Amino acid sequence: MVKGVLNMGRKSYKKTKTRIRKNRKNKFFRYAVIFIWVILFGTSIGIYSYNHSNKHTKMVIAATDNKKQNNRKSNDNGLNKQNVDNKINKNDKSDKKDNNVKEKGSITEKSNTTNKEDSSIKKKEVISVVIDSNKKVENKKVENKNTQQSNTEEQKTKSTTIENKESSKSKCTENAKDTYDNVKKVKFNAENKVIVIDPGHADHPNLEKEPIAPGSKTMKIKDGGGTRGTFTNTPEYVVAMKVAKKLKTLLEQKGFTVIMTKTDNSVSLGNIERAEIGNKANAALVIRIHADGAANTSAHGASMLVPALTKCTASIYDESKRCGKIVIDTLTKEVGMYNRGLVYRKDITGFNWSKVPVILIEMGFMTNEQEDHLLSSPDYQDSIAKGLADGIQKALTP
Repeated sequence: MVKGVLNMGRKSYKKTKTRIRKNRKNKFFRYAVIFIWVILFGTSIGIYSYNHSNKHTKMVIAATDNKKQNNRKSNDNGLNKQNVDNKINKNDKSDKKDNNVKEKGSITEKSNTTNKEDSSIKKKEVISVVIDSNKKVENKKVENKNTQQSNTEEQKTKSTTIENKESSKSKCTENAKDTYDNVKKVKFNAENKVIVIDPGHADHPNLEKEPIAPGSKTMKIKDGGGTRGTFTNTPEYVVAMKVAKKLKTLLEQKGFTVIMTKTDNSVSLGNIERAEIGNKANAALVIRIHADGAANTSAHGASMLVPALTKCTASIYDESKRCGKIVIDTLTKEVGMYNRGLVYRKDITGFNWSKVPVILIEMGFMTNEQEDHLLSSPDYQDSIAKGLADGIQKALTP
């Protein structure tokens, strides 16, 4: 019994072993077949793509070659046409008769082949026309006319250049340093006691335009209306007029002759008109009264605007700057306000048209809460007027 069982076990073990071997062989053949199939499939795809790309590149190369050949042919045809045209033009020029009139400024030789009786051919250089030797008198007339025309054209060009120079002289430019030494400068005169006070703005804007400077095409409005107190709602023109009238009284007490450009806020003057008042009075100084405004509510202090150095302001630049510096320093020291210093401006119409020293005081910022309330205060206005009067006296006293 035991032997039979052992034999049965051996037989089953041998069978399973053979099955495992067979399965391994089958798997090996399957993997080999799959591997060979993948290699064949990949190589076929590579060959196909390579052939397709070669065909495409060949087509592209052929197309570009055809385009190049066509371009060469067209260029050759164009050159041939130009050569033919040039030959035709040369033949036409050679076949022209002697009495043909050529273009102005050309100098050529003429050949007369049709008429054997003509013994010689004369060459002559002219500016406008070429004529035969039989028309010498007419040629002289034409030359005289041409010389007269050239003389008149030269006179016209000279006159236009002179006009351009004069117009350029009348315009204000920033490059005034080259000619500044040649300008007669306004100097301090202790005997001149005339002061012009110009209160800024009016109770309504004046949107009419005027040239920003003599000879300038740039136009600027006469009066934009000024600023207004952000917290008190007080207009700038009200504060400017009150300070101007108080300043007038103080200057007259110091012995100055004071002229006001206006005493009523309803009067709206242009800046050229304001400047002419000072020019006609031959003022020792024109002071323009204004208040400032800014988007930044923390901006504060007083600033003095003076003319920048330009061709229009070269004569008054030094004296305006000197007076402006003394007045702003005196004002800020006496009132106890922040000194923002001198500001040089070339875009203010009243500066560019002025022939006498001129300054513009910005008394403070109406957009700043503290200065807005102070500028509306009569006591603060009195202190500003006194500081300005003392500064003007210092500037114009020897």
